[in-house]
Amino acid sequence: MKKSVSLIFQFLAFYCSLAVAQTPQVPAHMQFADINLKLTEQARKSIQEDVNALTRSPKYFNIKVERAKSYFPIIERIFKEEGVPDDFKYLVLQESALIADAVSSSQAVGFWQMKDYTALEFRLLINKQVDERMNIVSSTRAAAGYFKKANNTFNNWLNALQAYQMGVGGASRALGEADKGAHTMVINKNTYWYVKKYLAHKIAFEFAVEGPAQIPLSEYVHGANKTTRDLARETGVGEEIIKEYNKWLLKNQVPEDRTYVVILPGDYKAPQDEVVSNKVLSLEIPQQAEMNSISDHSSEFPRINLKKYSNKYILGVNGLPGIIAADDDNTGTLAKKGNINHMKFLKYNDMETSGKIIPGQVYYFKKKKSKAGAYYHTIKSGETLWTISQKYGLRLKKLKIKNRIVVETVRDIKPGRLLWLRNIRPENEPIKFTEMVSEIDGKSESLKNSELSEHHETMPGVQPQSTPTTTTTSQEETTFSTIAEPEPENQIATFTEPSENSTSESDSENPTTFSTIGLKRKSHFIKKGETLYSISQLHNVSVPELLAWNRLDISDKLSVGQKLELYLPPDRVQNDDTYKLHVVQKGDTMYKIAQIYGVEVQDLINWNNKKDTNLTTGERLKINILK
Repeated sequence: MKKSVSLIFQFLAFYCSLAVAQTPQVPAHMQFADINLKLTEQARKSIQEDVNALTRSPKYFNIKVERAKSYFPIIERIFKEEGVPDDFKYLVLQESALIADAVSSSQAVGFWQMKDYTALEFRLLINKQVDERMNIVSSTRAAAGYFKKANNTFNNWLNALQAYQMGVGGASRALGEADKGAHTMVINKNTYWYVKKYLAHKIAFEFAVEGPAQIPLSEYVHGANKTTRDLARETGVGEEIIKEYNKWLLKNQVPEDRTYVVILPGDYKAPQDEVVSNKVLSLEIPQQAEMNSISDHSSEFPRINLKKYSNKYILGVNGLPGIIAADDDNTGTLAKKGNINHMKFLKYNDMETSGKIIPGQVYYFKKKKSKAGAYYHTIKSGETLWTISQKYGLRLKKLKIKNRIVVETVRDIKPGRLLWLRNIRPENEPIKFTEMVSEIDGKSESLKNSELSEHHETMPGVQPQSTPTTTTTSQEETTFSTIAEPEPENQIATFTEPSENSTSESDSENPTTFSTIGLKRKSHFIKKGETLYSISQLHNVSVPELLAWNRLDISDKLSVGQKLELYLPPDRVQNDDTYKLHVVQKGDTMYKIAQIYGVEVQDLINWNNKKDTNLTTGERLKINILK
């Protein structure tokens, strides 16, 4: 059991010696999803060359076949649940050969070769503990989401497959609308190379992967807070084998923030094993009566016990040692009163070193809890996620996870929003709001959302600078209205009128989760055809940074003329103004583009950090306009 999995696969391939007796031949007609494909002779010849290359080495071909036999049952189940054609499963062989930690030259990672911004869009977690792009269950669910989103645009599964490589925007420009709803398509010399390569994989593997797997895989969902060593002791599977099949566990421990699927080789069944649902992966689901009883218990918190601790400074707050800050307190004096290390005090209270103390606010001397004492909280005017987490003694990270908040935006703290405090809001449970009436002027709180000033928006890890807000809203609530979370939109900017809230005109430093020390602020006004990714590439920043700096969600739609704020090294601010973008069109070559702009091919390679002259349709190249 301690042998590496790669050696096991090689041994099985050698042992089985299932060398392909005859290389599959490319047919003149074949089926993909619900589309009949007619292949021209020239296309068949091109695809046959790829099939021959894939099957040339029986040893390596059979290693892939055995991997596919192991993983395909999981992929097939997820695609069936998501309503994605089974044929898409062969694409994973093209993308990664089912190697969990495969990384491309463009930093696409995992089974389905996703970049970080795509993973964020489809709710995969990437942090110091996990990278779900390397989890077969999570990443396949995300890939299915992408295929469905693309098919909503094209009404054509084959074009949706092409969009997986080019992006929905790039594929839309390349394909137009001619094939929408098509049931018959012709594959010829002009068909996109990625599609033809996929067809080669389908032809090469579809019959070879029939039959049982030598190594069946089990899905284990009881791993919260367990280390790989714990899992090995519990399941009898070697720890190194568990690590090999679960490379998404970067710290060799399963977090507790959501239900993760651990892959185990063999037919392992845990006691009372639960079904892995495509809709709800939650650590604890409240009873239906609890879910229906959506009432506000905020007035009961924080729960303070004056007698629990002997130290004159320490109170019992929500079952934890804590204190209510005085006017003259700072983080140092509070840490001293709690007799704890200053850095621990900051950590326990989700604060940064620059965070200011709010008089009258509760602070804790021990790590906050992963669940609150109440099930739900309705956001009041002036509250932030941080103040709510302090009210209930709930870790800020846990609050965000329970409410599926990846990068905090102003939308996430609208008054009237229902927050989940004990359980993760199920994926199929839409966000809910209630209309709240102010006791001061009787105005509907939901009608005042546009009046929220910028200081109400607090980014993760940044402390609010305002004084504590006294709740002025009535505890009496109307019936909740359901607002479904919007499907992620195609992020290409279109000619829509920019909204008043699309940009912040404040000159104060934009609080972010990314350090801006030593950086200079720069504005970027979105042009037609630009996406978050193309803008990040132009300015050499990451998509998560753009989202955080501008309080955007990955699903927010962009508008032409919308202003984005960026933070760049001073020497790059001026340099960025010297570049323009060229979108690679079909038939473009490095030499042709260099001729158009009067520059050298080597300049293009250097400006874009490319390793060679290969180009992809839809790719964006930086051109130094001052050259």
